[in-house]
Amino acid sequence: MISTRILLSVCLLAIGSFAQQSWTQRNPGTVQPLQGVAWMGTQLVAVGNRGTVLTSPDAITWTSRSPGTSRGLLGVAWNGSLLVAVGDSGTILTSANGINWTARSSTATAAGTSIMGVTWAGSRWVMTSFDTLRTSQDGTNWTTVKSIPTSNCYSVAWTGTQWVAVGRASKVLRTSDNGATWGSVSGISGNRDLYSVMWTGSQLVAVGASGLILTSPDGSVWAERNSGTTQTLYGVTGSSSQLVAMGTGVLLTSTDGITWIQRVSTASLLLAGGAPTGSQFVVVGSDGGNTGTVFTAPQSGTGILLQWKTGHSPAWHSPGAYMLLKGIYSADGRKPTLGFPR
Repeated sequence: MISTRILLSVCLLAIGSFAQQSWTQRNPGTVQPLQGVAWMGTQLVAVGNRGTVLTSPDAITWTSRSPGTSRGLLGVAWNGSLLVAVGDSGTILTSANGINWTARSSTATAAGTSIMGVTWAGSRWVMTSFDTLRTSQDGTNWTTVKSIPTSNCYSVAWTGTQWVAVGRASKVLRTSDNGATWGSVSGISGNRDLYSVMWTGSQLVAVGASGLILTSPDGSVWAERNSGTTQTLYGVTGSSSQLVAMGTGVLLTSTDGITWIQRVSTASLLLAGGAPTGSQFVVVGSDGGNTGTVFTAPQSGTGILLQWKTGHSPAWHSPGAYMLLKGIYSADGRKPTLGFPR
């Protein structure tokens, strides 16, 4: 019998299940293309064309909800207590449960202007509307921060110290004074639109036209990464060790933002947004241009996955079983072997 004790914590490692994951296509039961999805902790909320709102506890069974609008919804986000959905013609909706929705107005949003996306920036909501950022602390009352010095702004991310906005013609802007002043980032080659940006906790990742993927540790210096595709990428989601990018006919994954692997390649798909739930990644979009679709894949845990050799298991662990631990030490010098669930 081997006695064991925890010796020290080691750096968490992303394990092979993410690197080898497969994706499953789901039918959400709507003919409308889906544009965005958010995880509330207990259920998913997906939004799309013609006022489509769907909820699901597992990404398999979906229920249609009535948000009180037929306008297209382009994005949705959750801050722990409130959902905000935005879309065409300045549409802003809020909900505490994903079922009952209330329309909100923004005097700062010009009539007919589409709101491209919304995100929770730690202490306030931020929504992007082409050349303007608007913020709100409650999701109800919105004010213009400042016009952004670019014609189109598609997405914004909050790093904890600054906002970083991306948009047309590879434009990247950032501000650390709540939008009072903006600085344009130079040195980004090409003239390709950037449609989505996220902060992983350690780096910024932006995606866009012709398979463009950029990463940056601080928002000032950016590196272009090889995506392996020339298809337009519309969204990126994930964490520091598990990233998913999606777009026209493709779905890509990466463990570091540098090396990307194509997981799905189907010409009829247009995948627009995604969200991690803690147990799986969920990506939404359309298939064939007029049918909503959902893709899911297991979201691997982090840690070192260990298997004790049969016959050498500690008393508190059955032979051949697996453990997810930060660090482990074998008192008699016999070490566990790395392994993966079968």
